[in-house]
This record gives sequence, structure tokens and C-alpha cells, in this order.
Amino acid sequence: MNGAGAGLKLALWIVLSARSQAATWYVDSAATGAHNGTSWSNAWTSFSQISGVSAGDTVNISGGTSGSSETYSIGGSFPFVNGVNNSSRTVYQIGQDSAHDGTAILNLGGNDIIGGSIYNITLSGNANSDGLRHFACTNYGSIANQWSNGSVSNAQITYCTFSGSSAGVFTFHNLDNLEFDHNFIYKTPYTADSSLFNGVFSYQNAISRSFGWNKVHHNEIHLPRAAANSDMGDDCFSSMVAIDYYNNTIISYYTNTYPGDSTAQHQDGVQSQWSDHCRIYNNIFDNLENSDIFPEGIGTYSHRYLQIFNNIMMCDSSSLAGSPMRGIDGVGNTGSGSIFTNVVVANNLLVNLGTSTSGAAYGIRLQGYPSSSFANGNYTGTICANNIIVDAYCGYALNPEVTSVGNFSDTDGTVNATNFVSYTAFAGTNNNFNLTANSMFRNAGTNLTAFGITTDIAGDPRPATGNWDVGPYQYTSGGGSNGSNLLLSVSRGSYDFGSSSTNLSITNRFLFALSNPGSSRIIGTSSVAAPFSIVFGNTYSLSQSQTQLVSVCFSPSVISNYTRTVTFSVAGGAGTNVTVTGRGSAPSQVPSPQMLSVKPSP
Repeated sequence: MNGAGAGLKLALWIVLSARSQAATWYVDSAATGAHNGTSWSNAWTSFSQISGVSAGDTVNISGGTSGSSETYSIGGSFPFVNGVNNSSRTVYQIGQDSAHDGTAILNLGGNDIIGGSIYNITLSGNANSDGLRHFACTNYGSIANQWSNGSVSNAQITYCTFSGSSAGVFTFHNLDNLEFDHNFIYKTPYTADSSLFNGVFSYQNAISRSFGWNKVHHNEIHLPRAAANSDMGDDCFSSMVAIDYYNNTIISYYTNTYPGDSTAQHQDGVQSQWSDHCRIYNNIFDNLENSDIFPEGIGTYSHRYLQIFNNIMMCDSSSLAGSPMRGIDGVGNTGSGSIFTNVVVANNLLVNLGTSTSGAAYGIRLQGYPSSSFANGNYTGTICANNIIVDAYCGYALNPEVTSVGNFSDTDGTVNATNFVSYTAFAGTNNNFNLTANSMFRNAGTNLTAFGITTDIAGDPRPATGNWDVGPYQYTSGGGSNGSNLLLSVSRGSYDFGSSSTNLSITNRFLFALSNPGSSRIIGTSSVAAPFSIVFGNTYSLSQSQTQLVSVCFSPSVISNYTRTVTFSVAGGAGTNVTVTGRGSAPSQVPSPQMLSVKPSP
């Protein structure tokens, strides 16, 4: 080859090699440079300017300086460019430095966030692992709506807020290695009954792989319910195929704008007509109107390799307990051939579910409906063990084929106060369900290590041999006697919620991240006076290096300035106080429930 040919080949190789290297791009609505996306100073100022992004690139999106926000209007769906493979994803992330790690508010203009199939994608609102959500999606149709033909492969959606939408639906036909985690969803009611069958999640026909193939975890989800004595409301998760649901908090809230009538959706936390390699564990379900977990048997569909453990299911309001609340309802309908095999229901806690006026309430039911239509053998290899039911109208209803061991039921709650660190009926997350030293639930359960369950709801290890404790918590001493090791770190020492209208039922929220840098376990509670409140995180039990989010809400009803102290206590040690401030402003006009929104955490 002559010199010219060799030089041309070398030049071509250099160009191709350079292009094969992943590029980094920038979006910042405040940028004043060339707007070509090559740096923060030359960043694209709008999503419509984005061009040239290739598979495997990283796109940084500015939220303004820490504590502030920038808003972007997106004319259609989010402009995802799919990645190369699982190890070379296209990443869309919040800015990672203090000049750009505020909150990026994405206004979708009524469009779905994800408009088609996605693969090898990461969407992350996490800024340097600070535990806050720096992406906030508003005015969207659905998160995704691909019921008949869409698919997800090798995708993660993490640390995002989805609020102010009546949809909030994530629907895909096939899921293959999805991780949806650390997100916040507040779903407002639909205005038409025809739409009420859509829950926050509707996974259908997911690819059956193994436990943990798809992961949905550490999300906080708020769903509308119809009334105190109704079972109508929106579902949450509705598939149990190759998915792990864990460490989620699912909260149902009452709204008088919910149209719930005889055609509306019965509200269930997790529901599916079949399951295969699904684990539902370490979740908190609060105030759901019907079943918290509903593996429904219809026709010849089966539930196999289903594990439900370490969950807390509760009601925190006596006025809402009149609905037919159910804990775990694994039931086959009349005349069906449904089979439950290799199902484990273990170490769950059910508290304050239902009242004497709701005869349809069940604590844990694993039997046919009606039971007389089911012969033995429909629950082969099914075990119900180490569960606690407290102050629930009904206890256990189990098929004779179900192995039952170590379960406890006290429908009136009279003997339970001394067994938990703190318990008051309908106190919800203000209760601390860690076990006391003399709790009757200690060493009273069967060992389920053979089923691959190794930890409790707080991540503490279960014994590999010998008896387990009953319920979601394995007993810990709370850090022992060495108070110097009882350290609690809080992400911020103060926060100003700014101005909030006095007539909004859904108002400003902020997430404080708690962590335990010490060597001893920390058990404690968080509290704050009105008009601030703790939405989630009233109690915490943190081992070394564990973290937990505490959601604080500001809901003023009077025009005034407010200063309060959030107290984070530590049992046996010194707690931490954080100052929060806010201002109640004049009522704003809210034309419809869909206009209500949650201010995202900066």
C-alpha cells in the first residue's frame, strides 16, 4: 500500500475509533454559549435542540444550582436513544455538580414519558448518591403505555418524581431486566370510570426468568381510594411474573373526587391472575381498600414459586377501616382449576385491617372460594408460617393442604402492646414494630432458610439454624449499651419549603436521607408539628451503613410564616433535630384534581 493509501486508512480508523468512544452531552436552560450540547457553557437549552446523541452516550441535564430548579417543556415523549447493550447504556442523568444538581422539572405536555420500546437505557435523577430525586415529571399522560406490543430490556428508571397526573401508568407487554427504583408517584383520580382499571403499574406477559430478573424497589406510591366503606380504588402492581417487589411503600388516600361506582376497580396492592418466580417482600401497605396482596386464581392459571414475606400491612385511620380490607388473599374462584404450588407466605405483619362491619375482610386466606368447591391438592407445597395478625376482623382461612406453623392471631390486640417497641391501634407508621426483649414472638417461629430467605425487613440476618422470630423483624438489642456508637446522620440541617397555597390538599414535600455511619444498630422515630407532617419514615431501624428516606410534607391552612423542628430520635442515644420553615400563601385556583401536584424534592 502506498503512503497516501496508508494515511487515508489511518485517518479513517482514527475517526471511527473516536466515534466509538461514548460522548458526554449537556442540557441547561440557562446556558448562553453555542448551544451545541458539548459543555455546560455551550449546553442545549431545550430538549428540541438535542441531536447527535448516539447509543452509549451520557446526557447531563441541569436542574440549576443545588436547591433550585429548571423547567423543560418536552413536545412529545422523552427523546430516548437506546443503548448498545446492558454494559454500554445510554444514560440520561441530572447534573452531578452543585451548579447543576437542582431539580429538573420535565413538562411532558400531556404526552407519555416513554413513547415506545426502550432498551439499554438509564434515566437517573440521583446526584452523587445524595438520596434525593432530582428529576420531576409533570403534566404527563402515562409513564409508559405499551400494553399490546411494547417491551423493556436492560433499563433503569431511578430517583424520579411522577406527580400531578391522573394516569401514572407504567404498562409494557414484555419486561426483560427492568429496574424501577427510588421513585415517587402521586396519582390523582381519573374523571371517567372507563379509565379506572389502570393502576400505577400493569405489567403483562413479562419474560419468565428467575427471582429478581425484574426489580421494583424503594418506591413511594400514593393511590386514590373511593370511600371509607367501599372497596373501590386504583390498583398498584398487577403482575407477578419474574419480578421482585421489595422495600416499596404503597399508601392509599381518600378522595371525594373518585367516581367509584359498581364498575370501578377494586383496590389491591399487588394483584395477578398468575405468578411465576415472584417475590413480594419488605413492603409497607397502608390503607388499601381491598387486598394488599391478591394472587387471584382464575380458570386454569397457576401461582408457582411465589414468595410473600416480611411485609407490613396496616390501616392508620379507624374511619377508613370499615372497608373490606384484606391482607393476603390467595384464592381461586368458584369452579376454577387454579393451582398454588411452591408458595411461601411468611413473617408478615397485618395490623388494624377491617372492622366488625366489614364481613368480607380476611387476614390471610389461602383457600378456594367457596372453600367447598376446592378439593385437597390445590395448594401443593404451600406454607404459611411466622405471620402476625393484630386487630384485624378476620384471622387465617387455610386450605388443609397448606402447611401452617408459627402463625399468631390476636383480633382484639389486647396482648400485643408489650411485644413491640411501641404499638397503638391505628397509629400506622408511628408504631415501632421491632420486638422487645421479652416479646412472645422471639424464637417462636420456624426456620425458612431452605427457601432462600435470609434477612428480615430491616436487612438484619435471620438465623441460619434454629428458630426464627415471628413477624417481619428479627430481634435486635437496638445498638447495645455503647451509646457512642449510636450515630445518626441526616442529609440536611434545615430546609425552607417556600410558599404554598392554603387550599391545596397535595402540597410541598421534601425527602431527608437518614444514614447510620456507626457500628451499632439505630432504632428511632421522626416527628414534627403541624402544619408539617411526616408522610413516610416515622420509624426507622438502621444497621451499619444503611439509609432510609423520611418524607416531610408542608400543608398550611392559614396564611402565616411557620418554623418547626423535625426530631429524629435515637433509642439509647442522642437524636438529631432539623429546622423546617414555610409560608402559607393565598388560596390558588385549582380547576380540577388533575392540576394538583407535588413539589419535587430538590
